[in-house]
Amino acid sequence: MMLDRGSEGRILMNVYSYDGLSSTTNGTLWDRFMADFTVQEKSPDYFLGAGIILHDSGGISIDPSKYLRKVVWSYDMSRSIHTKLPMPPGSKLYMPHADDPEGHKEQVKLYQQMAKSEMYVSLLRPDLMYYASQLGKVRSKPS
Repeated sequence: MMLDRGSEGRILMNVYSYDGLSSTTNGTLWDRFMADFTVQEKSPDYFLGAGIILHDSGGISIDPSKYLRKVVWSYDMSRSIHTKLPMPPGSKLYMPHADDPEGHKEQVKLYQQMAKSEMYVSLLRPDLMYYASQLGKVRSKPS
């Protein structure tokens, strides 16, 4: 959402559920705008799973490590072997043949949740997009 008050300035807002980011070109305009709302206002450090790092130079970096740690913890993978990439480069996954038995529904659901987490991570880490797409191809029969 963008609130444009002409010569007074602009307020840019990105709101998702209970989380949001905003910026403005005029602090006074921001104070008047916020007078009508009851929200917690703090410097940006985390938004939709990504850490936000504000550099002294004025630059901004996105850090997905907090979200990645949450994913590793939620799937009890803290003792997994660390690798730079989740699969060897060029690996391809294929759907099993129709006569292959399907996995248990609980295992399929768990795999789908994990693949979904990997897809989200790939938005923050584009270098993982290929691997996330490979996992997504076999989401209905992960066996």
